[in-house]
Amino acid sequence: AFTICLKGQRSTVTITHFHPSKPRVMMGEFSDFLELYLQNFGFFDKLVWSLGILAVSFQVWAWWTSHTIKTSRGPAFDQRFQRLKLAARFAVLAIDGLPLIGLLGTIAALLLTFAGMTDGVALGEIIPKFAPGLTSTCSGLLWAVTNLFFFNVCLLPQLQRFSAIHDE
Repeated sequence: AFTICLKGQRSTVTITHFHPSKPRVMMGEFSDFLELYLQNFGFFDKLVWSLGILAVSFQVWAWWTSHTIKTSRGPAFDQRFQRLKLAARFAVLAIDGLPLIGLLGTIAALLLTFAGMTDGVALGEIIPKFAPGLTSTCSGLLWAVTNLFFFNVCLLPQLQRFSAIHDE
């Protein structure tokens, strides 16, 4: 245990060590995390979730419509190949941009937290103001990884198949 002093206020923090011989119940910790996440779901989370769902939906739609095309070239092939390339660009933009939007939410939460601080502020007042910023970072990373997965599993194999046909 160690003590943190913040402007005359004392808090005692106890650090526990993990022992491999003692099993930990992870479900309780996950439900606590989920409850905290949902309580602090803010504007940037909604923005990231909306764009993430849109990007995944667009990838799945482009994959589904191109999955049914035959291997012959023609106007339908060219149209779907262009659609796949557009979906790939959008996916890369989502993979790169969603974590940055999450970080923007974190910066906004930091600015709002420190703008409202006065002398003698308690640690318990800082954390609730800053928590929405942490959830926005989590949302950005979650949706970037999800989009990366769908890009690699759905879109990339179709793009490679269409490129091989297109180059013949």
